[in-house]
Amino acid sequence: MEWTSELYSLVVSEEARYDINSYVDYITYECDAPKTGKKHADDFLEILRKIQKHPTAFSVRTSASLQQYGNNVRRVNYKKMAIIYSIEGLEVYVHRIMPSSMIID
Repeated sequence: MEWTSELYSLVVSEEARYDINSYVDYITYECDAPKTGKKHADDFLEILRKIQKHPTAFSVRTSASLQQYGNNVRRVNYKKMAIIYSIEGLEVYVHRIMPSSMIID
């Protein structure tokens, strides 16, 4: 999945797409809350658009658990989830979307 703005291209990894789909499916089917699942999916898309437009709005994170994604890794929280991304030139790369509790600061 890739979006392009005036300045930055947004690339969402296969893993991050799987993460979003699994999270939304869990809410929709396991929690039997399809309206909430749709709202969360829409919210994720809105956050991704904001990251694309203003990727430097969030500071670089140095926690050991995030270093596997590179030295320029950033984190945005949504509910109890964390969107992990990095910026390389004019490309914003979304690595993963995971429970915030999995990240050790």
